Amino acid sequence: TPNGGYQFVSWGGQVSGTTNQIVVTMNTNKTVVPRFRVPGDDFEQRIQLGGATVTYTGLQNTGATKETGEPNHAGNPGGKSLWWTWTAPASGAATLTTAGSNFRNALAVYTGATVSNLTTVATNLAGVGTNTSAVAFAAVGGTTYHFAVDGFNGTNGSVVLNLSLP
Repeated sequence: TPNGGYQFVSWGGQVSGTTNQIVVTMNTNKTVVPRFRVPGDDFEQRIQLGGATVTYTGLQNTGATKETGEPNHAGNPGGKSLWWTWTAPASGAATLTTAGSNFRNALAVYTGATVSNLTTVATNLAGVGTNTSAVAFAAVGGTTYHFAVDGFNGTNGSVVLNLSLP
């Protein structure tokens, strides 16, 4: 670190669609300061998805943040977003849902290279009394899409992301 301390970053790998990362920092007084880093919290650290059908489970947006320049997903200010990226293996009608999540959420699909310069493809806000957002969009083979799931007005919980491109 800039102050002369040390930092160790460990990834738990991807097993059944889950990842864990912890950052352990030792300051100059040799005090260990562990801090859990939420996978996918930042656009630049988004989680890579592959394949035509994916279910991603085991991730919570507790501790996640909203970045400077990040859009309001589905028009909601949110505040605890997680990001994934996916390159469509073929063209077709893609569907993306948060079915199985345990909190009201906003879902958005974008294209673009930076968080402050995204083009909206599709968005949806889970209705009152439901925890599922769903979108359908015409995926173009070889195009990279970015998915964001955010808690409605900053709520948090377990995220399930379901992607299908038949």
